[in-house]
Amino acid sequence: MSLEFSILQLLHIVFTAWGLGGATVAAVLMLKAKKDQSMGQALLKVMAPISKLIWLGLIGLIITGIAISALGSGKGYFDATTLLAKHVIVILLLIFGLNISLRLLPRLKALAPKAGEKPSHKFLQVSKTLALNSTLSLFLWYVITALSAAL
Repeated sequence: MSLEFSILQLLHIVFTAWGLGGATVAAVLMLKAKKDQSMGQALLKVMAPISKLIWLGLIGLIITGIAISALGSGKGYFDATTLLAKHVIVILLLIFGLNISLRLLPRLKALAPKAGEKPSHKFLQVSKTLALNSTLSLFLWYVITALSAAL
């Protein structure tokens, strides 16, 4: 195994940790905010840097994954079927992430109640959709991590 391949593998692990860790923290904070609605505004503020960490992890994961696949192709470093499954799941994760970042979070921010106001029905619907998408994304992060360990 070359030094470049080993460095890429290390970076791949780091990016996986950033994405998985960020997604886990986001899920935990959303659960807390669901129980304590006074955390809602604070959660919206703290989600921006967490979201950036998750995106950095995902983009880094994709870049290093492509490079690792190219360098390791035909050398028997990984099982092609497992790798294909992982790539498909990463694409699904990317779709969920884009939906969360570009559609759901902006809608949630626009519908967020002001201090002392009761949340609207639409806000609660978007919150539920966001929670479902976030939960599915978190699950996909864990599946990707498990598949990485299997490679």
